[in-house]
Amino acid sequence: MRIPLILGLAILLVPATAVGMNVAAGEVAFVAGDRRVPQIYLIGADGTGRRQLTGAAEPSATPVWSPDGTQIAFVRQAGNDPQIYTMDADGGSQRPLTSGPGRAAEPAWSPDGRRIVFTATRGDVSQVATMRSDGSQRHDLAPAPTDQRAPAWSPDGRLIAFLSKTSGGYFDLYAAAADGRTLRRVPTPAPSLRPDVNEFVWLPDGRLAYTNRSGLAQEGITVTTVSGDDHRYLGSGSAPAWSPDGRRLAFVVSHSGAPEIYVRSVGGRAVRLSDPNLASVRPAWSPDGRQIAYLILGGGTVRLVVAAPDGGHQRQLAGDVYGDLSARPVFSWRPR
Repeated sequence: MRIPLILGLAILLVPATAVGMNVAAGEVAFVAGDRRVPQIYLIGADGTGRRQLTGAAEPSATPVWSPDGTQIAFVRQAGNDPQIYTMDADGGSQRPLTSGPGRAAEPAWSPDGRRIVFTATRGDVSQVATMRSDGSQRHDLAPAPTDQRAPAWSPDGRLIAFLSKTSGGYFDLYAAAADGRTLRRVPTPAPSLRPDVNEFVWLPDGRLAYTNRSGLAQEGITVTTVSGDDHRYLGSGSAPAWSPDGRRLAFVVSHSGAPEIYVRSVGGRAVRLSDPNLASVRPAWSPDGRQIAYLILGGGTVRLVVAAPDGGHQRQLAGDVYGDLSARPVFSWRPR
């Protein structure tokens, strides 16, 4: 079995403190079917207290917590077009923030909870836009004639990064000031001939990690600054997820079989978190860094599982998770 380069990486991370064996508390919002209609649920990280938050006749998906954990932004199908809604943490006060014509999706809260960035699609073109958390003061961030997607705030709230489609049909990574006044393309050198950026994530220290194709059936992870002055290729992997303190990295590697989740920190060995016989994807750290939730695919089902970063204390939270993984996120941790 070929071990990916990233398993031996130490230079970009700093030593982690020991992780306790006790399972910490927490809650996870996720999407599951109610009479075959996707709805949003909430469950404790110990597997108790499952409750349904949405119940409209239309599908509801992509739950995203506000930074203070009091609200959830989500997407609901409203007629022919999906729109962005918010609700209280207990499912109350559900109301739309956007309306047609056009579709709205991919909401993301600013770190201070005052604004939401999202994608607005009119015709065949999607644009990144922002609005206040009550739906007012909406404006396009960086108008362009090409598709934009996957907007995300920097940890300090000053920048918004997103992907923008080029004339060649692939996606470049951009960063704009939150007020839209400045825009720059983030240099994204590829480990192969194709520069297409598949996904990206902000690191806690304000750098960016992005992935692109590094082989016929493999992706590679690179970390860079917004200016591109310092970038380092980590090795094969996808879906990078940094712990809240930035000291550990969870990621997915596909060998010859099912995708597997690994966790790596400096001074320790690479730990395979998931069962190598099961297809495991989308690792996400709990706010206190003591647990990782992820999805297991197989047998026509999608399961939501939580485990300690060393692979111990694994527990299934739900066995009926909504199967459309393109509607990200399918689940999200409630902030502390």
